[in-house]
Amino acid sequence: MKRSVEEVIDLYQAVMPADRWARIGPLVRDSVRRALRPDSQLPSPKAVAGYMGIAAAFVAWTQEMGYDLDVEILFSPSTIAHYIAIATPQLAGPTKATRRATLSMIGRRITRRADWGAQNTVYPVSVAKTPYFDEQVEWLVECADQQRTPLLRRAVTASVGLGLGAGLRTSELNAVRANDIHAERGHLVVEVLGRNRRTIPIVDRFAPLVTQLVDAHPGEPLVHRHGFSRVEALAAALGRAEVPQELKPLRIVRLRATWAVTMLNSRIPFAAVQAAYGATGIEFVYDLLPHLRAPEWGQQVDMFAKPLT
Repeated sequence: MKRSVEEVIDLYQAVMPADRWARIGPLVRDSVRRALRPDSQLPSPKAVAGYMGIAAAFVAWTQEMGYDLDVEILFSPSTIAHYIAIATPQLAGPTKATRRATLSMIGRRITRRADWGAQNTVYPVSVAKTPYFDEQVEWLVECADQQRTPLLRRAVTASVGLGLGAGLRTSELNAVRANDIHAERGHLVVEVLGRNRRTIPIVDRFAPLVTQLVDAHPGEPLVHRHGFSRVEALAAALGRAEVPQELKPLRIVRLRATWAVTMLNSRIPFAAVQAAYGATGIEFVYDLLPHLRAPEWGQQVDMFAKPLT
């Protein structure tokens, strides 16, 4: 027997931890129900189930980002634009458009204060692997402790410390716990678990940022008390980081590129950099080639004449 629209809304169970759905489920159900105007033709139960899924994923993301559980804040043009641009880069164009259209439809129908006639905020979404230069790196270190919320301070500190300090991927940053950091030969190292398991020495310059989090949050994930439920949520949090305008949005891919260029421009053997980067081929270098530099000629003569063995 087919379910009615009301039954679909009432019985919908989002794919997420039960306690999280218990907290946001009532707001999601109420928002979708209010958006289905009685004076218009009701969509099919299947379509409503799609609305519920999109709204549930969106509201769950806003809570990970620290938004208040208020429909006027959540279903506003700027929050929706932020979510689509920052949290869903992996989705195909039509899928992304469907999410935007669904959330905008709900927002227009249930909010009273949001200005839907205004131009939506545009967030840059480039993921170019352009490394940060030295002055920008200094700015990022200074900005880590100047974020407006504890959630952002922790996420930015961990990302800058382990992105610039060890070149970790987003998923790896999200998984690192305090007990994955230890000392070796007078320096900090991070144990990266998972598919690309490896041990990476942390650049001394950024070790204090990591130590600060390890001391403050023993046994916990460094970026967040429980870890973000999806890597997109960590990337989105960094998109809200308070950094100089020219550095917005803060991107882990650029932190990682900065680490790789620093290592490749040093005298560390390529095979060691490749292994620490977690790469199995050499393709990762292609985008970085414009940023690599050769030593001055005198040094080259010495290095080629007396290669390290």
